[in-house]
Amino acid sequence: MKKTIKALRRGIKAAMAAPEPQKFRAGGKTVMCSHCGNGSFLPYELTKIATKGLLCELHGLLCAKCSHLEFFAQEPEEIDNPAA
Repeated sequence: MKKTIKALRRGIKAAMAAPEPQKFRAGGKTVMCSHCGNGSFLPYELTKIATKGLLCELHGLLCAKCSHLEFFAQEPEEIDNPAA
């Protein structure tokens, strides 16, 4: 029982440590939210999505401000230093 409680505590602690929003670039331009104009996103894990009978792989970015989801056919690159 002691190991179970310890494992639950570790799981809760890990779940509460949310990733930090990042800035991304796609097609040579900084990605901005098309809804609110924010520039900070969280990567959004997508598997394959069926569209019009075709199976395609998409990459998603979730806006850290309004939660709008932006989709990309090619994976956007994370900007290490936004000032650069």
